[in-house]
Amino acid sequence: MTEGIAQLVARNRQDLERALSTITSELLKEKGYLCFVDVFMKLGYLSKSDYENWRFKRVSPLERVLHVNLSRIHFIMKTVRRNSFNGHLEAIRKQLLAKE
Repeated sequence: MTEGIAQLVARNRQDLERALSTITSELLKEKGYLCFVDVFMKLGYLSKSDYENWRFKRVSPLERVLHVNLSRIHFIMKTVRRNSFNGHLEAIRKQLLAKE
């Protein structure tokens, strides 16, 4: 199902908003939380290998490996945040501490 969504999102912002609604619902059911990296992967804008390269600090920043322009990245993040706020989802920020 996600493959068809990736083709759809290139058209316009309304189509992208609909696709984001579907994708975020799927992710919430599947994982119980939302993460922007997962959203970009579901949209087809971030490959698994590029994600791994970023995750292991072989690539910095993440925007370099996203297959979409900064304007669209901003729109996606803004839309997901707005929909999360409207859906009364709670923002949780995890802080990872390195073990010494």
